[in-house]
Amino acid sequence: MKHAANVLTLARIALTAVLVFLMLFNPFSDETTARILCAVVFLVAALTDLFDGKIARRTGSVSDFGKFLDPVADKCLITSAFIAFAVTPYLDESLRVFCAIAAIVILLRDLCVTSLRLVAATQGRVLAAIKSGKFKTFWQCVTILWIFLEGVFLPRESELYRTHLLSYCALGVCLVLVVYSAISIAYHDRKQKTAGQ
Repeated sequence: MKHAANVLTLARIALTAVLVFLMLFNPFSDETTARILCAVVFLVAALTDLFDGKIARRTGSVSDFGKFLDPVADKCLITSAFIAFAVTPYLDESLRVFCAIAAIVILLRDLCVTSLRLVAATQGRVLAAIKSGKFKTFWQCVTILWIFLEGVFLPRESELYRTHLLSYCALGVCLVLVVYSAISIAYHDRKQKTAGQ
């Protein structure tokens, strides 16, 4: 049990590779089957994030390796899914473009926040995760699952499916949350600086 949390985190990275393979090289002739399988793999990978931290704290096995690897695995899963959406044959071209934009914004946000945290660490400050960041991650997972399952739940002849309105709305909210969480972290960093002066 001592290394169970790290095993789950490594499993999330391995499942990310499986997910990308399924999205790019669909081994199934039936698209619905492929979408459902991708959604299941993604959901299992996302759920490992719920349990690895709890297990680490419960067993007293929190480690520097785990602290480093856990957020890396999260970012790997989310960003890989959006990048794969940008090139997967499952989606319409316009939706693929929107997913590519989302991937770029998410990558830029993560680079900015990581840079802020590194600078704060050199100054003896710790920028912990905040609620907006956690909700942002939750909504990203919801958005990815919906894009996978849109063609499963919605009739192909329906207006909602043909326009992908719900997917665009989910992606729009996703982008707003990504930007808001970055601004929130920058605001907290500024408050810490001011309080320390």
